[in-house]
Amino acid sequence: MKSKLIRKISMMLVFSIVISVLMPGASFAATTVMYFKYQPIGPYEYEPVIDGYVYTKDPASVSVRANNSDNSVTLITTKSYGEPLYDDNNTQYSVLRYYFADSNMVQAPLSLTVELEGSTYTLDLVWDSDRPNSYSYQSDLSLDLGSYRMPGNLLLNTVTASTYLPAGSDIISFTPSKMGNREGEGVVIQLPFNNSSSTTFNSDSGVVQISDFEVVDVTANSIVNITHFSLGEDGLLTFNFLYSNLLIQDHEYIVKLSATSSGDEIMLPPDGVYTASVKAGFFGNGYPPPVEGDIDDVNSVYFRNLTIGDPSAVPSATPKPSATPKPSATPEPTATQKPSVTPEPPVPTPSSNPDQVIVNGESLKNGTKDKVTVDIANGTKQVLLPAQAVEIIGDRKLELNNDKMSVAIPEAVLKKLQSMVPADKLAGAQISFAINRVSESDTEQLLNKNSNQANLNLKAAGDVYEFKLSVITADGKETTLSQFDQPITLRLKVRPDANPALLGVYYVADDGKLEYVGGQLIDGELVAELRHFSTYAALEYDKNFDDVPAHHWASNVIKELAAKQIISGISDAAFAPKQQMTRAEFATLIARTLQLTSADTAVFADVDRDNAAAGAIAAVNEAGIIVGRSATIFAPNDPITREEMAVMVVRAYAYKNGKEAEIVSSYAYSDRKAVAAWALPYIDAASAIGFVRGQDNDRFAPKQVLTRAEGAQVIYQLLKSN
Repeated sequence: MKSKLIRKISMMLVFSIVISVLMPGASFAATTVMYFKYQPIGPYEYEPVIDGYVYTKDPASVSVRANNSDNSVTLITTKSYGEPLYDDNNTQYSVLRYYFADSNMVQAPLSLTVELEGSTYTLDLVWDSDRPNSYSYQSDLSLDLGSYRMPGNLLLNTVTASTYLPAGSDIISFTPSKMGNREGEGVVIQLPFNNSSSTTFNSDSGVVQISDFEVVDVTANSIVNITHFSLGEDGLLTFNFLYSNLLIQDHEYIVKLSATSSGDEIMLPPDGVYTASVKAGFFGNGYPPPVEGDIDDVNSVYFRNLTIGDPSAVPSATPKPSATPKPSATPEPTATQKPSVTPEPPVPTPSSNPDQVIVNGESLKNGTKDKVTVDIANGTKQVLLPAQAVEIIGDRKLELNNDKMSVAIPEAVLKKLQSMVPADKLAGAQISFAINRVSESDTEQLLNKNSNQANLNLKAAGDVYEFKLSVITADGKETTLSQFDQPITLRLKVRPDANPALLGVYYVADDGKLEYVGGQLIDGELVAELRHFSTYAALEYDKNFDDVPAHHWASNVIKELAAKQIISGISDAAFAPKQQMTRAEFATLIARTLQLTSADTAVFADVDRDNAAAGAIAAVNEAGIIVGRSATIFAPNDPITREEMAVMVVRAYAYKNGKEAEIVSSYAYSDRKAVAAWALPYIDAASAIGFVRGQDNDRFAPKQVLTRAEGAQVIYQLLKSN
């Protein structure tokens, strides 16, 4: 018995060594998703053995069975867990390591059947020429896996191929993770490249200089000092930083061309599909240029299958062959997989109810890497999906579309819905997405409830919808999800004749009260993020004030800010454009523009908790945009001076855009000596980015009080800045 145990332990050690060779380590590499071997009795095997591994996002979904030559089936159950690995999106994959010994398994099974994440795969026999009677079973499904990847985004505009990046272009962003004390002294960026083409640098002497680049610490709102840089082949760009100014773990960074660059430094490659990456960390020798191979893999992120230029001009990508741990010497059949890897859109199942569609679980297995899209007809009032849809869809979004609207539901919301059903009632439960298009007459009645506001012309810019998300058990009990942990993205089609400056998505309460949600106009659709469902409308909000006629210089600015619910009048009918703006009013405008909130309203002794502006003042103070007249005094009701305004708006600009306003030169205002020393650099910066300008005789008038119309103009500039 003891000798058997020793031999079995020895075999387990051999298996561990084999698996460690076959599976990827820290480096990012392709690996076969499923791989098994059959070993007959031999010098190292006391019993016939099947060993191997499966990579999966959902270990509970995996089962493996051997299909024997006598038509019997053996369930392979003995397994352990290896160290998890991650894909490009930091999705964790567990590795299940199998080791199954059975004295009755004298012949290799004809095939293995693997149930994995809702799909069934058949792995056929492949003879191993190196060992008699040994066989392997391998899937042609592969993954690019490595250790944990840091978050990052490629910020290049890839629409126009074979062009130089303009001055000021953002290149890439990244957030270093799990850094040691000595790391953070440099970055290696591999700009888009493939086997035939790559990003290139201008080779003319002196064209590309260190001053052409900026590395911005977005979190700290500061610039990282670049000490050395180098350019390599295939768009390889490397930076070194001062030891006293190293990258900081969990800080977000953006690498960009500086605004003073000439715009002819970096040339994008021609139309095609490319790969890019960014790696940050300790470069070992500390001497430029950085050595890419010395970087810890955890501080790397890759961007694969990037399309540059016209997608229609890009040839179809050749499928990448899967990694083969041990190739067969004879052309035996390779593993086959079911279903087909070609994604098809989910097809709703017809229902006896013409207003209802049912999407089955099998259909949800299709889709793309990022989302599963279900197209539904106009007039559909309910979409039903299995409660287990979250296991099938995984970390992708579920998108429900018709030609008037679209709703994208993230994984967290689907999981929340599933958790609302007791485990013993999940079988047969369904997720329900209800859509009620509000009729034109009912829409008109809702909007008429706001007609008591003076000078407000409110028009629907598209269809109005009432949405509801719930889960229904087999016995008919329905539970509605009222709040979302992660926002749902809503897209509403708008009329082509609607005024873009006055559009917004609004939540419409039962009493007709409107709550502005926001929204960005993209390709004829208003896109907004929702935290709850109810009735939503794309509205054109045209507000006029009696004291701001159409020919007033600030009329359009005030209209647009009012439509976005950033600014309001002193009454329904009056705006008071010449009235002095207070410090509290200006802080409120900044908070609304940047969507800043705070739970703490007791920041300054002279700002009462009940003050309508208390939350905004606290939020803007927390963001470092405003400070008080002292540590405890804000003076909310004091008029704001032009120099105080300049300080606040320049800080708000840096907060919003993740970069400091660049000071081109000191502006030669005739009353420059009257400016407080603390305000001078801010006035220069605000002038450089066009937020402010002088008055008559080139005066800045720093102590002059800001009017409400002037304040609106400055806030409008902040809103539009980038």
